[in-house]
Amino acid sequence: MATETSKKPCILVAEGDPDQRESLLDMMGLCCYEMIQVKDGNEAIEKLHDPEKVFSLVMLDVNLPEKDGQKVLSVVHEDEKLKDVPVIMLYPYENEDVAKSCMEHGANEMIMKPVRMYDAKTWIKYVRKGDCGKKPESKM
Repeated sequence: MATETSKKPCILVAEGDPDQRESLLDMMGLCCYEMIQVKDGNEAIEKLHDPEKVFSLVMLDVNLPEKDGQKVLSVVHEDEKLKDVPVIMLYPYENEDVAKSCMEHGANEMIMKPVRMYDAKTWIKYVRKGDCGKKPESKM
């Protein structure tokens, strides 16, 4: 009898702050996702272009070292293979103008740092089976 194997959603976590990155990985690990972690924008771009990986979601720190999150967001939207991958930007509370700019340039969601467990609903809606790469409908 053949069994269907399900592949875990793969999420790129690009966060410059090691404590915040570890916290995100701990929270997301509860959801049994495959997670790739990077600490700067150059690493994020390198991983995004890895032909062996298909990402279900990208979580980007706005203030990444090397190349900031907005530059990585541009790379995602300019790449034919990546343009439909949802991107959630992580921003500190004092950067609300940057958050607005990211949304105008194609970010799917913004999460204010520090990320808390209740923020999980924001990324879970993007990685549910069948929803990867699509923006969820608002329920109002």
